[in-house]
Amino acid sequence: MWAGHPPVYLSGSDAVGDLVMRSDPRDWMALTLDAASDLRGMGYSHLYLILDDHPPMGRCNAGFLNCGLPAAAERLGAAYVGLLGYGQHRERIGTTLGAGDLFLQRLPRDYRWRFSLHPALWSIAALETVLSVRMDQYPVDGHTPWNFERHRDERDVPSRLPENIAEGVYRICGARFDAAPGRLGRSLMQTALHCFFDGALFLTRLLKGAAVREEMSVRWLWAYSYYRGPYPLFWGGVMMQGKLSRHLGKFLSCQCPGEVRGVIGDAANYFGT
Repeated sequence: MWAGHPPVYLSGSDAVGDLVMRSDPRDWMALTLDAASDLRGMGYSHLYLILDDHPPMGRCNAGFLNCGLPAAAERLGAAYVGLLGYGQHRERIGTTLGAGDLFLQRLPRDYRWRFSLHPALWSIAALETVLSVRMDQYPVDGHTPWNFERHRDERDVPSRLPENIAEGVYRICGARFDAAPGRLGRSLMQTALHCFFDGALFLTRLLKGAAVREEMSVRWLWAYSYYRGPYPLFWGGVMMQGKLSRHLGKFLSCQCPGEVRGVIGDAANYFGT
């Protein structure tokens, strides 16, 4: 993880030392609710929720993750702060706060991906509430990570979430807190790569039509997937359909931060690929 990281607990495993698995392992929401409740019972107020296919893709900013962000989240009463934030070819949505609040961006209520399951800092009480509400909104066979994160509270429909949770959803500006060596060079290389592919996609649409442009955008997804920040990550995760992601493989063959190859080697060994 990163230097001085909080204790790591695994949910969804019955191995010794992990959180006790009480619910059906196919019921992701119930399983995660059990884990959150257990952690709150241990005296924790916040947690980093990190799914198993989102290891850090480079050097983390330990000071930001251990101290800066938790302090800001507590001060703001944040329910959720996503580590896949804005910038780096991701649009600004909602209200951006100032330097004293780490330039966090408060997301609007009707933004679908407010509770994205990319790595994020959660208030445990808020996570328990959101899980309970979503479990009520879907049948048991729909208690999936996908339904949890894609659900949108429509603008004109009263939210079933308490006001402090509905208004307390944020995400970071990753580039401001990227602690990896060569930050400026990495930023320039990433910007140049995006400009190249933006231009290529524009020409593809102009010459070949929208359908071909969409097909190419899927093939070139790897070029937009890496997100620099205090917890560098790859948008699609390291796995795809039970195998190492082809987008990740393409990314690594074309540009590669210094620490990433070792991390991916470890991840490949972990997943048995």
